[in-house]
Amino acid sequence: MINLMRDITNQPPMVIGKSLGGHVASCIALRKMCEIQSLVLLCPAIDYGSTFHEYVKTTLTRKQLKQLESGEVIMVDIGSHENWEPFEYSLKLYEDNIANSIMKSNHQIEGNFPVRIIHGMKDQTLPFTWSLSLEFDKMFESDDLQLTLVKECDHLLISNKNGFDIVKNTVQHLIEIDDHRT
Repeated sequence: MINLMRDITNQPPMVIGKSLGGHVASCIALRKMCEIQSLVLLCPAIDYGSTFHEYVKTTLTRKQLKQLESGEVIMVDIGSHENWEPFEYSLKLYEDNIANSIMKSNHQIEGNFPVRIIHGMKDQTLPFTWSLSLEFDKMFESDDLQLTLVKECDHLLISNKNGFDIVKNTVQHLIEIDDHRT
């Protein structure tokens, strides 16, 4: 992905990640895999692996739990929970998330690029209180850090017009800031 970003543009990219993608985007920034123009995290599941793993286990049958514990990839269906589709899950995915912990790395994400975190307050998949608990001010070196909570939005965030507009306006604003720098 990093090489693709470098091939497409000769400018630092805006890195956007939603849910587990927010964790991946933060890993990209932490490991300095590329210079970053800005970072947008939507309902970010940063270091949420243990909590999510425990939740997934409560939805499994005994047979699925045994399969998971033996290292098999299983299909997980958590029902109509915020319109989730069945997905593949494995112990390896959980272990990778734990091994790539942002908070346990004891390193601040360096760089003075804008960081925007947007989280829906009706998110049942990843409650907004998770974002409040992460101490972003310690996680990011940047002085340009904003956390926006959207009262009427769930984990999808953009299914609500207000949430969609906030995400769209945030991204547009960051593009405009970058245009003025170059």
